[in-house]
Amino acid sequence: MGSWVQLITSVGVQQNHPGWTVAGQFQEKKRFTEEVIEYFQKKVSPVHLKILLTSDEAWKRFVRVAELPR
Repeated sequence: MGSWVQLITSVGVQQNHPGWTVAGQFQEKKRFTEEVIEYFQKKVSPVHLKILLTSDEAWKRFVRVAELPR
C-alpha cells in the first residue's frame, strides 16, 4: 500500500504555480488517472480489486490507509 500512497502524493497541480492553466490541470488529472489505472492493473489482483469495489468496509479502510480526502 505504500507505493499507492506515494503515487497519490507525488502527483498534483498547484493553482498558484506560474504555469498553471485549466487545460494543464485537466491533463495532469488525466495523467494521474491513467497512472492509477496502470498501477492497479499491474499490482492489484482481480480478486482484491473486486473486494475493494464491492465492500464498503474495504473501501473505507483503503481511503483511511491511503489518507485520501473523504
